[in-house]
Amino acid sequence: MSKCQQYNLLRCFLAFFGIFISTNIFTQTPDTIFISSDFKQEYFGSKCVHYFQINKIDNPLILNEGVKVLEKNHRLKTNQYNVLKVAVVNLSAHDQSLLLFLHNVQIDVADVLLYNDNKLLYRSPETGCTLAGSKRPNAHRTLALPLIFKPGLVYDMYVRVYRQEFGITVSPHLVHPVTGIDFRWTDICFLIVISSCIFLSFFRFGFILLWEPAKDKSKRYAGICHLFNFNSALCNCSQWLWFIIYLGKLPHF
Repeated sequence: MSKCQQYNLLRCFLAFFGIFISTNIFTQTPDTIFISSDFKQEYFGSKCVHYFQINKIDNPLILNEGVKVLEKNHRLKTNQYNVLKVAVVNLSAHDQSLLLFLHNVQIDVADVLLYNDNKLLYRSPETGCTLAGSKRPNAHRTLALPLIFKPGLVYDMYVRVYRQEFGITVSPHLVHPVTGIDFRWTDICFLIVISSCIFLSFFRFGFILLWEPAKDKSKRYAGICHLFNFNSALCNCSQWLWFIIYLGKLPHF
């Protein structure tokens, strides 16, 4: 094989490789989520196109120069308004009421816009860690967004997310509220840890409060004992506070 032929083959290979990269990575066309009658759940991070800008994005239809997301867990831009776009088709014969989880409790503000033929059909309520649990769409600690998909329609779904100061990673997850939630074990583990901490704090508080050896009645020992009692009381208060916040029942959080 001559050098000229080798050069031509190399050029063809590089051309095909460039087409593959531009089509699969830098394309601004999102993939599609298909919702069937037996749909349970789907992580769709790798199907999204990511847009971001410094100003709030009121109309996502004017966005351009997006980046194709390649992974399930995607890191968003800090101090910028992020939008994840994906196409959704409801193949079932009925409306589908689903929940969108982003699996990050540090989101400041998030909501969803559903478009069909460039017409806004649905705007979800806002959620985020800055909203009280009673004001969140699901009145719970989780940052879930309720969505409704009409049968036979092709949607452009725009997930708008904002986070200030610290970067966050989200895992967009579309879930059937009855049959699709398979991560309740995280709630159970969290409750076990919190309950154990509260029990140990009460045990420590009671032990230090009741146990005073008769041999040592010095003021120094009494001061240390009272200091530990005060510390235990603060620990109990903080753990109960976090427990209430976890349940989403404290209006100010």
